[in-house]
Amino acid sequence: MATRNRSLTGCSTCRSRHLKCDETRPGCQLCLTLGLPCPGYQAELKWTQYTHLESKSRRKDEPLDRVFRRQLFSEIEQESMARMTVESLGTHDVNEVVDNLDRENNAQSHDGRQSLLQGPFGVFNAAANHTLPVNSIGPSSNPANSHRTTPRQTHTVSTLANSPPDSWTPGFLTPRSQMQALFPSPGQSSESEIATIMHQNNYQDGGISALTSLNHSPFSPSSATIATQQDSFVILERAPQLLRYFKHEVGSLSYPLRGNKRCPWQTIHLPRAEKAYAELLLHQTASNTSFSLFYSLLAASCYHLLYKKDTSLNWECEGKKFQELSRRYLHFGIRQEIAMDGKVKYKELLMALLSMTMLEIARGNFADAQNLLVESECLIRKRGLSKAHKSVKVRILHHLYTYIRIMAESTCGCALLDICPTRPSQWLASDETNFASLRSFRVADHSKTSDLDSTLEKAFNVGTKDIHLEILGVWKESLFQELYGLPESLIGLLSQTIRLANEQELLHRDTTVDIDLVLSLNKRTKTLEHQVLSWKGDQEASVSQEDDSRMMSPDSKNTRSDYVISLALHQGLILFYYRRMHNMNALILQDTVRKVLSFVKEIESSRLSNYHRKASLLWPTFIAACEALEPDLQTGLLDWISSTGTRTSIPAFAAAAGVVRRVWEMRQEKMDYTLSCSGLLDYESYGPTPLPPLISELVRGQFLPFSSSPHQVDLTTHGCMMASNQTRGILDVVRACDNYSPQNSSHSSGAESKYAFKVNGSDALLGYITQSIVERIQWSNSWSINHNEQSVTLITPATATIEDRSMAVEETLKENRKLASVSLLQNWRNETFPVYGPEGHVLLNIERCASALFGIVTYGVQLLCYVRHEEGLRLWIGKRSSRKQTYPGMLDTTAAGGLGSRTLPFDALVSEAYEEASLPEATVREKAKPMSELTYFHMRGDTAGGESGLFQPEVEYTYAMELNEDFIPRPRDSEVESFKLFTIDEALHSLKEGEFKPNSAIVIVKFLIQQGILTRENEPDYDAILTHLHRKLEFPVLIQPSR
Repeated sequence: MATRNRSLTGCSTCRSRHLKCDETRPGCQLCLTLGLPCPGYQAELKWTQYTHLESKSRRKDEPLDRVFRRQLFSEIEQESMARMTVESLGTHDVNEVVDNLDRENNAQSHDGRQSLLQGPFGVFNAAANHTLPVNSIGPSSNPANSHRTTPRQTHTVSTLANSPPDSWTPGFLTPRSQMQALFPSPGQSSESEIATIMHQNNYQDGGISALTSLNHSPFSPSSATIATQQDSFVILERAPQLLRYFKHEVGSLSYPLRGNKRCPWQTIHLPRAEKAYAELLLHQTASNTSFSLFYSLLAASCYHLLYKKDTSLNWECEGKKFQELSRRYLHFGIRQEIAMDGKVKYKELLMALLSMTMLEIARGNFADAQNLLVESECLIRKRGLSKAHKSVKVRILHHLYTYIRIMAESTCGCALLDICPTRPSQWLASDETNFASLRSFRVADHSKTSDLDSTLEKAFNVGTKDIHLEILGVWKESLFQELYGLPESLIGLLSQTIRLANEQELLHRDTTVDIDLVLSLNKRTKTLEHQVLSWKGDQEASVSQEDDSRMMSPDSKNTRSDYVISLALHQGLILFYYRRMHNMNALILQDTVRKVLSFVKEIESSRLSNYHRKASLLWPTFIAACEALEPDLQTGLLDWISSTGTRTSIPAFAAAAGVVRRVWEMRQEKMDYTLSCSGLLDYESYGPTPLPPLISELVRGQFLPFSSSPHQVDLTTHGCMMASNQTRGILDVVRACDNYSPQNSSHSSGAESKYAFKVNGSDALLGYITQSIVERIQWSNSWSINHNEQSVTLITPATATIEDRSMAVEETLKENRKLASVSLLQNWRNETFPVYGPEGHVLLNIERCASALFGIVTYGVQLLCYVRHEEGLRLWIGKRSSRKQTYPGMLDTTAAGGLGSRTLPFDALVSEAYEEASLPEATVREKAKPMSELTYFHMRGDTAGGESGLFQPEVEYTYAMELNEDFIPRPRDSEVESFKLFTIDEALHSLKEGEFKPNSAIVIVKFLIQQGILTRENEPDYDAILTHLHRKLEFPVLIQPSR
């Protein structure tokens, strides 16, 4: 922009007309041209007229309108004063000095505040001993401003102040130097500059540790434990340098993406973090996800400085503080998304999840990283895949998730299966596939091998939704080659190998053998082995290996290097396949190990312009090093891992080197040449830890559907979930179990969504079958399907016995189990549940896992043990095993189980109490007291295992038993992971957070009612709760004596 050079010394006429005066003496030419009088050039400073016209100090010939004060200092004196002012600043900038005064003034206590002076500037304390009322300071003193920002949507800088939010002064942020430091010219930052600034401001002992104890309330910044203003200055002062350091030194949390123009940490994360910082300075507010991105970026810079051996500050401590802040704001953002309380930006939340995942991996917190990956999958499936148009940035984030998830699955064995253990109910390409459900790394349909056809061209819709690469094939829109320099076909083969290896491992865990499943997996193994061995890279895009003279340009060198990296990854895949699938002797694999080393050496010897791509070699090099036996192979591979880790400052390389050394030591000790990393990694160390309540809401599927209307939520579609935007009440807990409603369209679209289950010769309604199950099951001649009347009837001769009818149903179920038409049948238990007729006699028995398919009434027993403590009652609560097929990892009563055929309730209770909690039979028979029978109609959710939306009416025989304080229940079987003694408040909190299995939650509620803790006086929904606990079912029900 052109600058104006307007003089302030022109004639008064030109100045009054805002014209540029030519200052010609004695009068200007412009006034002469325009015919205006030019008053000339007199003194510029005009002062007020004399009060007394006859003042002695005024000359008699001086006009009244021309009175001027004489100069107090000569020009020489003025120049001397100017030089003194400039010299008093020293090497400091004016803005810097003013900001320091602002900071020191605000940092001083109100009592005994001193006047401050720096250079030519100072702060005079005009109210040294005067204390203002708290409510007289800050924007909140004005009621009109009290609702300007909704706390549940944003967190403000007031959470960093050591006073109530209505008492902070917005002026303490001093935005001038902060904004200048935030957007500097490139190349201004350095580690020494950062350290110098930290030391100059004495921030070594400052911190934000007080912020790590934020309140559990997700949208209440004022209820959090807050830090001092000095701590807020630490964050604000360090931010510009750490942001700049990330931009120029760190670049990306995924090393292979550094230098890539589409790296999401440069295109999404860094700009949003800078914007969050600017919003914080200018508006004192930003969204939860913005804060999470901001603090995670600061943490990444601190960790990078730590790995570069910078000792100017305790970077590890600082990084942990920033990471903890980022983690907590991320949890706030997730809860906001769960409650649909304000629209959370999808890209920001997913970017925050993936960034936190990478930070947890960098810090070695693998279990937390696994949980975050599953949360990311939940978010992608609920919001990302449903987008009609997916921008390039969204697709890049999806590719980033896919890469991280598959690499994590390849190194953690079956650990992630314990979070999402069930097999996907539908093949991905099926029209009926529910893309919103979690999909584990298992084979969806083991009877097919069409998903292993590498020549198949993926449709665009399938390609964008195949975030786990469940289908091999060619997808032209894939971004893996552009982002990582790797073809999608290789990563897809790795995904398929992981799936098949997981199926094989789970098959070994199962005590029953399914011959058809074994034969299908054997066929699939052969097909996949051929695909792995016969893979050939896309050599058309690569540079010929024979003609090295063509490899002179940077692009050609990168192309060749990408191809060699792909070859190395292919050899690593071969090693991974034969280790996981066949557990071969390592002696057979040494030639393949040597190939990996040769490709690594070729990459090292090449002059690769994008040297960050070398980090992609870590996975194949790690796999090969674990299999290496010969000394030269071990030395070459381990040296590369160690040296690359030193150069790149990536902690994963050091961790990989440590695992490799342990593999070698263990193999030498045991002389077992089939031992490798998959056998060494201890599940207790690398497997999933108990999920915190926030994460479990996503991992277990207990969250509200992501819809456009936050107030139109169908509470019956999900078991055990948040009932509204706020914390659930007891009625919501009970409704989550008794959640069937005939008028609810989500479960019953008129009479079309359910079929009546009947047996010929009786008009009794025995259960409900969903329409989708009716269409998927292959019915034999023993069944009559009437689509007009919406009924499914078992046809048997009039003389048929219980065994005859049971056998007819079992044959149909076993045939459909072979066809894998229904995933629930894969959980075959070899236990049967009775189906009662109107007169209370047994009509037939049905396999336990199929009871929900027919919607029959099932029966169970539950025991809740308690202790009378001096401070109140304590409840013994069990935690279900994470390997359970139904409701894995959720809280349960002390003992529980299904009531099978020909079993009395109390006998079943005694057996379950001993098997699950080691409770002696004599003790249970003596002390267990019946509470009452609970009857409810439940609609199965995703956490129940198998198909969701099935009908499950139930009768629960409930018991309570008092234990001595010195008795501790202990698990005897694999169904219970641990026991914990809960206070009543802790139990209520877990109930409202949705951590209990649905029908166990209502047993806790029943116990609270029986003990007089929950009464009509303190619970407004008391009568409605009792109605849900004792629902009248529309099917024949047999109530047996409790004892």
